[in-house]
Amino acid sequence: MTLNVNRKYYIYHYVAGEKVDIHIMKNAPAGEWTYLSTEVTDKNGRIIYKIPDDKMLGYGLYPIKMIVR
Repeated sequence: MTLNVNRKYYIYHYVAGEKVDIHIMKNAPAGEWTYLSTEVTDKNGRIIYKIPDDKMLGYGLYPIKMIVR
């Protein structure tokens, strides 16, 4: 599973070099947030993150929360 994210403020301003914490909720809607990783946006304000096999989940829809630091 891979997350592709494009961070931007307003419409045309891409944010490069920001640290972003990635969290996922395994048992929605009442589950707890599980921290996955902290990644840095590229020059286009994007993050590509591959969820490691030890944190992989089954098929389904899972809420993802990304917090900019």
